[in-house]
Order: sequence, then C-alpha cells, then structure tokens
Amino acid sequence: MQKWWLRPLAFSGAWLAVVVVVSILGLWYILGDNNAAGNLTQGQRCEKLGSVSGGLLVLGLLLIWGPAFQRSRQHQQALGNPTKKIRKVIFGILAVIWLLLLGGGIWAYSNGYYHALRGGMVQNQDVDKAIFFYKIAYEKNPDAFMLAHDIACCYALKGDNDACFHWLRLALKSSYADYAKEHAKTERDFASVRQTPEFRSLIYGASK
Repeated sequence: MQKWWLRPLAFSGAWLAVVVVVSILGLWYILGDNNAAGNLTQGQRCEKLGSVSGGLLVLGLLLIWGPAFQRSRQHQQALGNPTKKIRKVIFGILAVIWLLLLGGGIWAYSNGYYHALRGGMVQNQDVDKAIFFYKIAYEKNPDAFMLAHDIACCYALKGDNDACFHWLRLALKSSYADYAKEHAKTERDFASVRQTPEFRSLIYGASK
C-alpha cells in the first residue's frame, strides 16, 4: 500500500520549486527596474518579496498537508502505528527546512547581505544609519552585488559629492560594473549629481 505522505511530500517539493522560481523572477525584476515600487529602496522591495514568498510557501503547505492528514485517518489500521510515522515525517521536513534557513542565514550574515538588507530598509528614513550598515556589509564582502553603488547613493543624498564619486568609482571597478553604470543613469538618488561633469565622465565616459 502506498504510504499516504508520499504524494503530499512530492506536491510540497513541486510547490517549493514554484515559489523559488517566482522569487527569483521577482528579484530579477526588482534589481532590473529601480522604479518598480515607487519610493521603496531595493532592500525594502526585497523584504516585501520575501514576505510574499514566505506567505505563499506556508499557504501552499497548509493546503497540501491539511487534506492529507485528514485522508491519513482512513489508513490508520493499515499503517500499523501511523502517529509515530507521521511524527517522523513531520520532524524530518521541519529539520530540513530549519537547516536550510540556518545555513542561509549564516551565509547571508557572513557575506554581508544581512547588513546590506538592513541598510536598504532604513535608507529612506536615516541615511547615516544606512551607510553604517552598508559599510559593515562592505567590510565582510566588498564585491556584494550593488553594495558600493548603494553607498554612493547614500552620499549623494547627503550632498557629499566627493564620497559619492569615490564609492561610485569602486562600484565601476567591481564585478557588477556594467549593471551599476546602466542603473546609475536612471537612479533617482543621483539626481543631485547627475549633471556634474564628474558623474557624466564616470557614467558616460566623457564630460558632456
């Protein structure tokens, strides 16, 4: 007799794959369009995307496993000791999810993405605090995606052009230089420096 939990387990894996794909597409859209969500920073958009993805994952698992537990009651005698087996399955699933979250959290913290996200969350409210978090992230991982660019944005908002151009130069020397250069052309945070000769020289290659 087929174990009752095999089908919902397969559906759970498929649903997890769907949520991951949707999250990746959402992240790609967010990073590709700096006007995608009004005045929200990229960090805030990523936070909202994470909340939506997490909600979809939990909702899907509830819809999959809820009916499955109901159907399992019909097989209690055939399974012998279903309660013990159910507990083992649930414990195994929760253990895997916990290990993935723990590993992801450790990786994000050690590579600076945790502090980069915190900087993005407070950038609209407190630029100095955002710079503080961004610089911690930069110390951990200087090549973190768009990090030097985001620090340059903060200094542009503060009106510190020298610091802004310093960090912008670092961004243009990074592995994401081409993306940073293209993104800077429409980034609203650079409004105060966009018409300066130095900005145009860095972004367009010559003074205009």
